Amino acid sequence: GGELCIGDRVIPKHSGNTLKILGAHLGMRGQTVLAVQQRIRAAWHYWGQRRHIFTAKVVGRRQRLRLMSRLLGAVVLWGKESWCLTQREIDEMNGAHVRMARQTLVLSRIWAEFPERYHQRTFREARRWLDELGIERWGDRALALHHRWAGHVGRHRTLLRDAVHHR
Repeated sequence: GGELCIGDRVIPKHSGNTLKILGAHLGMRGQTVLAVQQRIRAAWHYWGQRRHIFTAKVVGRRQRLRLMSRLLGAVVLWGKESWCLTQREIDEMNGAHVRMARQTLVLSRIWAEFPERYHQRTFREARRWLDELGIERWGDRALALHHRWAGHVGRHRTLLRDAVHHR
């Protein structure tokens, strides 16, 4: 095996054991590590281009966090319905969300505070803000959307079975 057949068309493999589908590299065995990392890099790029918006202190922290989570969540979660996520990938998405929230909050370092202590404190504070605002983390949202999509596909199992087969 190694090729994916849809109807009479054969989709060739990319480098290694991955297929490039809708711009994302998906593993032949369902791994989505490359796709998740690619989407997180795209979100960081988007955040960097709009840093002046996400860190503007004239806008309240609540509005900045909601805006960042909504806009960058769309970037990270694009095309995620068909991803079979592992716990590592979910944790990676959640961690990226908290790191971007920490950057958006623009938390300053207390004088004479050790760098490790500063990172721990700001990470906890960013998680607290996200929880307080009821913002769902990206990895958890991706998993919920995948389950909803899988239920939809499961209801149309006969159509899917007839259209897709592996050889």
